[in-house]
Amino acid sequence: MLATDTPDVLTETTAAFGPTLMMATACVKPTTWYGCCHTTRSRTMPSGPAELAQIKPTATLTHIARGGIGDDAALAVALRKRRIAAAGLDVFKGEPKLHPDLLSVATVVLAPHIASSTLAARRAMADLAVRFWSQH
Repeated sequence: MLATDTPDVLTETTAAFGPTLMMATACVKPTTWYGCCHTTRSRTMPSGPAELAQIKPTATLTHIARGGIGDDAALAVALRKRRIAAAGLDVFKGEPKLHPDLLSVATVVLAPHIASSTLAARRAMADLAVRFWSQH
């Protein structure tokens, strides 16, 4: 079995999706923004209950990075207890499964991992695959 990746192909389109989630989440409840994505290295995804407890109750989390780097169960608890105001998620731990507690929170916006689903990104991925296979 051969596995490959597509470095730098999805960064721009994924980052561009972040504001979409932020605007959708703002419609849930007006808040300040706290987020992470492929291009934002200065802020990191809170990975568990202790880190989520440090976020202000007016903050909004926008998650468009990798599903496995966050704790969806802890996020659901933090949202339910209003330790964080809202969240916009395009990725989830254990995809395609979704933590069921996220479905019971009214202040979360869930997208089906579509941030990288632009025609330009998919074409760039296909071009990389063709170049890779033509060299091997």
